[in-house]
Amino acid sequence: MIQSKMQRHRPFGVTIIGILGIIAGLIFLLGGLGLFIAIPIIGSNPEKYSIDSSSMVFQVLTSSFGYAIAGGMVALGIANIATGIGLLKGKQWAWKIAVALAVISLATDAITVIVQANPSSLGGSVIGGIIDGVILYYLFRPHVKAYFGKIPSQVKLD
Repeated sequence: MIQSKMQRHRPFGVTIIGILGIIAGLIFLLGGLGLFIAIPIIGSNPEKYSIDSSSMVFQVLTSSFGYAIAGGMVALGIANIATGIGLLKGKQWAWKIAVALAVISLATDAITVIVQANPSSLGGSVIGGIIDGVILYYLFRPHVKAYFGKIPSQVKLD
């Protein structure tokens, strides 16, 4: 009861994670929309863009799967933006989604490290995995969970 009357203080790390979520969401959203626009343009004249129309990447991207990828990017962008805003407002649902997104991203990074032989992708996946691990660790810190109402915060009575 006392906490509901008091204003909660948002941890600084939550502010950073929320802002980064919004920025990542905007990148995914714009990338997905750009892909929706680029697929028919590149598909109609691949030679103009020095793309081999017989390549597997071209065939996949200009098929319905390419549009599914673009739609997934748009959806992920919207989810990241909404989650970032929810984190900044201290919404419980945003904490749950942020944890889920970090776990999914960590799993994706781990799979990439195992499967990918390209050193540049490997380095990015390792760094991404470390960042995801730090985010997960931070989201489970007691003061952060208390901010999201996951555990009762300790109220000082002075």
